Amino acid sequence: MPTITQKNPDKVVDLVFESILKNRLKPGIKLSEISLQEEFGWSRAEVRQGFDKLVDSGVLIHKKNQSVRVAKPTEIETRQIYEARKAIENSVIMILVQKHQNNELDLKDCIKVDKWFKNNRPEYVFLCAGKVGGMFSNMKYPADYSVKNTLITSNVINMSFKYNIKKLLLMGSSCLYPIQNGNKKFKPEMLLSSPMENSNI
Repeated sequence: MPTITQKNPDKVVDLVFESILKNRLKPGIKLSEISLQEEFGWSRAEVRQGFDKLVDSGVLIHKKNQSVRVAKPTEIETRQIYEARKAIENSVIMILVQKHQNNELDLKDCIKVDKWFKNNRPEYVFLCAGKVGGMFSNMKYPADYSVKNTLITSNVINMSFKYNIKKLLLMGSSCLYPIQNGNKKFKPEMLLSSPMENSNI
């Protein structure tokens, strides 16, 4: 007789969790025990045990005589999730900053940037770096600022394309917006719609 490898109910838990996190399973969607059994070869008992764990943790809901569904968080729960994610993300950013602050990457060096992308393979890139200074420094050394910031931006954009980055977010200065906009309520369509601040040219 062939040997049947028994699957752990935790595999069901991991699969559902991952699908929810990646937005493949949306709140309120019905889950099918039979589909999981057929697709992954899990027994009915294993699928049910996995579902039970997810129901106990609040990820799934199961009412009597109804199908198992992905839970819909309440407004309070949604706010709590948002605050928790924000706290975690801020902590991660601080850890990364502390880890790399003594080994800064020179983004003006195309070869070094290429090597960094190749070794780290990021999925998302947030470019907040640049040569910055005060108004008088900008006006005194315009070519220096322009050349260095162009190198930084072009290198990161090129490598993001080369290594198939999913998303690239490039931060820009508020000085890219109209100088006559005194109320500072900027809208995307206003970008570069009139002359920039003289100190940024």
